Amino acid sequence: MPTSHQPAPPQPINGTVYRSLSEQQLRVLSYLDCGFGALSVLACAAIIGAAIARGRLRHPEVYPVVHLSMADLLATTCLIVSAGLHLTGHNDSQPSLLCAYATGATTALFVCSFGLTLAYAYQVYLRQRTASRMAFEGDTGGGMSDSDGSGGSGGGCDSDKGHWKALAAIGVAWAAPLLAEAGLLAAATAHWSSAGHAHTGGGSGDGIICSSCLPIFRFDQDPCWPADSESASPRMWLKLAFLIPLLCVLLGCCGLYWLAVRHRDLRDRRLGSLTAAQADARRQMRRRVALFIGVFFVSWGPTFVLGSLSLVLSEETADKFFW
Repeated sequence: MPTSHQPAPPQPINGTVYRSLSEQQLRVLSYLDCGFGALSVLACAAIIGAAIARGRLRHPEVYPVVHLSMADLLATTCLIVSAGLHLTGHNDSQPSLLCAYATGATTALFVCSFGLTLAYAYQVYLRQRTASRMAFEGDTGGGMSDSDGSGGSGGGCDSDKGHWKALAAIGVAWAAPLLAEAGLLAAATAHWSSAGHAHTGGGSGDGIICSSCLPIFRFDQDPCWPADSESASPRMWLKLAFLIPLLCVLLGCCGLYWLAVRHRDLRDRRLGSLTAAQADARRQMRRRVALFIGVFFVSWGPTFVLGSLSLVLSEETADKFFW
C-alpha cells in the first residue's frame, strides 16, 4: 500500500477548484474499516458466544448487552462489505445500488446500536430506581445482589412492568432506525433514478473519486453530490438522521446514568451504614458508569464533531480532517 496520504492535486470542475479526498485516502479508510471492523466482529461474536455457552441469553442483565453486540456485529459486517465493495472498484462512475444499500444498512444498524446503548442505560436506571423505592419501603431483600455494581438482578427488571419496559425500549431501538433508513433509501433510490445519478465529479481523470460505498460525511459543495438545489435538503437529512440519534444517546446516557447513580445514593442513605461489600459495590458502579460513558464519548465523539463540521464547512477543507 502506498505510504503517501496526500490528496490528489485539485482540478477545476465547471470553473471551480475542489479539494476532495483522493482515491488513495479513500483506500486507506477502506483498509482501516476492514481491519478494525474485523476486530469488532470478533469481540461481538465472543460476547454473544459466551452468553449462549453459559445459558444466560434470557438473563435480565445480559440480554440488553447481547442485543447491543448483535447490532454492532451486523453494522460492522455491513461496514466491511461496504469497504470491500469500494476496494473492488465499485464507485459512482459506475452507479451501484448495492453500495447505497450496504451503506444505508451500515448507518441504520449503527443507529440501532445507539438506541440499544440508550436502552441499556434506561434498564440500569429502572433497576436502581426500583431498588431505591424498595429501600424506602423497608424491603431490602428479595434477590437484590450488590456484587455486580449495577443494582443486582432483582427489582424493577424482574418485575413484569420493568421487564416489559426494557423489552419495549429494545424493540423501539431496533425497529425505528431500520424503518427510517428503509424510507430514506427508497426516497434516495427514486431521486437517483429520476436524476440519472448525475454529479459533476466521479471520474479518475479529474482527480476526484466519488463512492457511495463508504459511509463518510460529504462536506458542503462536494463535487460528488448532485449540484442541483433540490439535493441540498436530502443531503442535510441524511446527515441529521445519523447525527441527531448520536447526540440524543450522548446526552441521554449521561442523564440516565446520573439518575441511576443518584438513586443508588438514595438507596444507600436509606439503608444506613453500609457493609464493606456494599461500599465496594457502590464504588464499582461509579467506576463502571464513568468507564461506559467515557468509552462511548471516545468512540463516537470524533464522529459527531466531524459530522457537525460537514454541515457548516465546504469540501475544500475536507482533506484537513482526513486524520
